Amino acid sequence: ITIVKRAGFPIEAGHRLKELNRIIAKLVRQPHRQLSNLHDIAGCRATLPDQASVELVKDELLARLKERNIRVRWIRDLVNNPRSSGYRAIHICVELDGWMVEVQLRTHLQSIWASYNEQLAEETGLDYKSGLGDAIVHQLLRVIATLCAEWDQRRVNHWAFLSEQQTLVQKIGRITGVRLSPVLHPASGGVISPEIDNQSSNK
Repeated sequence: ITIVKRAGFPIEAGHRLKELNRIIAKLVRQPHRQLSNLHDIAGCRATLPDQASVELVKDELLARLKERNIRVRWIRDLVNNPRSSGYRAIHICVELDGWMVEVQLRTHLQSIWASYNEQLAEETGLDYKSGLGDAIVHQLLRVIATLCAEWDQRRVNHWAFLSEQQTLVQKIGRITGVRLSPVLHPASGGVISPEIDNQSSNK
């Protein structure tokens, strides 16, 4: 948090311990893994305005870790090499007192995209993060992820991004019955709205 504040970026930061049911589910999905080798039981995350901010904070964080002789186990660039689902972020695994802690750096849009998967899982009972659920919905989520990446790097027109993002979210809503939130509205100038406009979602 100190690094981000010194860089002058607005920040949303949090930390968590992975829930027991998610630990068990991960071990079932990956039977070759051992509990002692899980790197994301403990973790923290910083959410930043755009990809340029993420890169600056990543470089500063790695420099600080090196100064303090804190071991970096690995770095995963899931921005240039996104997961097949479309998930993007920077993951850094560090070792503290013999324990592995995962640090995640995301943009606001990457965080919103991840929240869509969580909301879909919660409201449909299907673990979209693990690949379950409607194939068309997964395809739409990948398109949204790509669109968000283009906006994070300012490679797409502002209004075109907002309009397309809202259209895709509405399509997911019609397929699943889930009203994803937050969604960005063109008419609001990019302000995050808590939910899809009732009139738009019923089209």
